[in-house]
Amino acid sequence: MMIVIGFLATSCSETKTPGGLNYTVLRKGDGKSLTAGDVMVLNMQLKDHKDSVWFSSKENGNPVMLPVPDSSMLKDDGEYGVFKILTKGDSVTFQVPVKIFFTKTRKRPIPRGIDSTGFFVFNVGLKESLTQPQAEELQQKLMRDFQTAQIKKDSVLINSYLTEKGMTAQSTASGMRYVVKKEGKGNMASAGQTASVKY
Repeated sequence: MMIVIGFLATSCSETKTPGGLNYTVLRKGDGKSLTAGDVMVLNMQLKDHKDSVWFSSKENGNPVMLPVPDSSMLKDDGEYGVFKILTKGDSVTFQVPVKIFFTKTRKRPIPRGIDSTGFFVFNVGLKESLTQPQAEELQQKLMRDFQTAQIKKDSVLINSYLTEKGMTAQSTASGMRYVVKKEGKGNMASAGQTASVKY
């Protein structure tokens, strides 16, 4: 146990941002500065001082994508001061006081029920830095992957519901299901016409 503690103590180094925020480097990346205007792809977890998870990119299923902060953020005393100095492959942990998190960074009052003397714990890993076009391409891919996965889940739920109710549904080309309860006798509505419906 002492060997593990000794290893962790030597492998992690605590330092301070130019804005004065302490952070601990868990893993050092390539050391190359990021280009302003590019987009950071981050794995991130945000917890409060009571260890309640507020956000987790792992649980969410997608990384966090943020613009690389410009040099004006270098002396920021919140999370953007840390983001500014990250390099690809870095993993860090740090704490941001609740007051700075809400009133300074997000520019809004501290919500009721939140201890203003508390803090938030950030665990952040910089996966990569992308140009704007690359970031847009990744976002589109993530959205397609999400939609494909969601359609599969929805399809299972819809099939279960239809089976349970003993219903037979028809399907449109887009995959939408519908059940005709009563067949009408009128003409089909044409494009450009206005239809009056009850639903």
